[in-house]
Amino acid sequence: MPDIYQLPPNWPDIDTSRRLIAEGWYTVRVAEIASPAANRIEVVFEILDEGEHLGWSIYETFTTDNENGVKAFKKFVEAVDVETPNLTIDLAACKAKVLRVRVRQKTDENGETWANVIAHARDRG
Repeated sequence: MPDIYQLPPNWPDIDTSRRLIAEGWYTVRVAEIASPAANRIEVVFEILDEGEHLGWSIYETFTTDNENGVKAFKKFVEAVDVETPNLTIDLAACKAKVLRVRVRQKTDENGETWANVIAHARDRG
């Protein structure tokens, strides 16, 4: 028997083009943080700045099995100002922390463009 799902009435009119966040610095809140694998930490930031991007989500993944990933994660931890006793971190302590992130766009050889978080800083707000 087929598994039929009813699509919304506006299905043909839904714009599937991707809207990119503008480059620059944003004040964000750590909305979610998890470690689904031993060498991977995933963070979802919610933009707090007023304007067109208010409430948007920015996603960042840290891979801690390489030096660059470890350095990037350390900068994030410093920006959220969470203690790391005995070389451990309670990821839940990062949740709801406010910080600044810098976003930059990048285009690959196929013309596909995306945005990356390239820096973290403490919120001085």
